[in-house]
Amino acid sequence: MKKNQHAQQLKPQRTRINGIQRTVNTIQSRLASLSDEKELDNHQIGLVCNEVAQQIDNIRLQLRRAGSSPSKITGASQVAYRWLMFISKPETVRKHVQSLVIARDHATAMTARSINLFKTSNLPVSIQFYNTRYLYKGTRTPRQIKITLNEAFIGAPPIILENLIHLAMGERDQKKSDVIRQYTRQPAFLHDYEALYSHQTRIKAPEGNYANLVTIFERVNKEYFAGSLSQPRLGWSSRKSLKKLGHYRIDTDTLVISKSLDSPHVPSHVIDFVMYHELLHKHIGATRHNGRMRAHTSEFRAAEKRFRFYQEASAFLEKLAQSE
Repeated sequence: MKKNQHAQQLKPQRTRINGIQRTVNTIQSRLASLSDEKELDNHQIGLVCNEVAQQIDNIRLQLRRAGSSPSKITGASQVAYRWLMFISKPETVRKHVQSLVIARDHATAMTARSINLFKTSNLPVSIQFYNTRYLYKGTRTPRQIKITLNEAFIGAPPIILENLIHLAMGERDQKKSDVIRQYTRQPAFLHDYEALYSHQTRIKAPEGNYANLVTIFERVNKEYFAGSLSQPRLGWSSRKSLKKLGHYRIDTDTLVISKSLDSPHVPSHVIDFVMYHELLHKHIGATRHNGRMRAHTSEFRAAEKRFRFYQEASAFLEKLAQSE
């Protein structure tokens, strides 16, 4: 086999989600409509969340039918998918709409006074928050002035949103730019920006000093799932932690095991158990109950106890946690 043919076969297959941009536009319209209301209605917020949840379920169904996973979604579709995941909670929708109202009020005031780069008070202003690489952007079309702000700015103080609108509409003000730059270093902004923009969780290679997560996955997958699970993106955590021994992210199909378990003092069945626990999240998924997502259901707990060395592994991990 030729080298380039071999490389082509090894190249991971990417998945494009049909209609996802249409879905995003529809949700953006719903959010804009909510911002026109005099008072935020919990029922209306719930309807938006339900619509987002339904669209996410449809996307996951597409992926299953294609034999793919969230980590294989192509660039633009991945950006849209992560935004839908981010906006799926009621409190996030509320913050989004409240910030939209504040930003729009500032933009309307600026256009009324013609204080903008576009030198016009005749065009309507369209504002949206979205998962973008840039912090803010303002453009003019024959019909409107369009402003897009990074979704991580929702919930920001009004002065931050005001400064963003001024800058997006062309005002050159170093003090305002400095204020925005300082805000983007705050934990709240960085947390949301990382969740939205980083398409992959920062992890170390699956080959550890004492254990290989690929080998462990293959062993656990074969014994407990009849080899039916596709391999997620595997890796050791960048830091040692005994509080969080592992986690699985469904949006990126990423499974991370704590680096603290990569040790000659940790029995193989213990790492197998942590791997099994996280793979159950991939296999079973989460259920929605009273508007909240639940992962550790009774079904999950029952399946967890089917691990062959459940008692031994649980006892070891409990003792390990007490030693911290």
